[in-house]
Amino acid sequence: MKRRHKLLINSEVQFKLFFFILISILIPTGLCAVFMISLLINMAQISAEGETAIQFIIAQLNQNTIWVLLAGIASLTALLLAWVLISSHRLVGPLYRLEKNLDDMIEHHKIIPVFFRKNDYMHTVAQKLNQLLSECDFKESSSEE
Repeated sequence: MKRRHKLLINSEVQFKLFFFILISILIPTGLCAVFMISLLINMAQISAEGETAIQFIIAQLNQNTIWVLLAGIASLTALLLAWVLISSHRLVGPLYRLEKNLDDMIEHHKIIPVFFRKNDYMHTVAQKLNQLLSECDFKESSSEE
């Protein structure tokens, strides 16, 4: 069986899934960033009243926390988007393979078993479809006799 090496098989479906996940990551992240910034501003206002221990904590938070948060958010977003791309590839790939098999069956008028790659999703669908195809082939061959 010829292996596919393209990551974008059905780009329309994969991009819709990609942007749905991206939006579902960015909205909560943005809300958390707004709350964190408002917390830092409130803490800075409290420390302006003269408490030295709080001023030290605020200075440390302002210098380090924002960069750590931004780096963490960026790396988490990158990891999640990579996961989305791989998962969508494992979902859309079998659909693409199934469509190609059905086109071949229509074109050649013969039953071709459907096989997916080891890490792809939907193996049970392939098994049930192959079972259905073999039963149809058996009924067709027995009716011709």
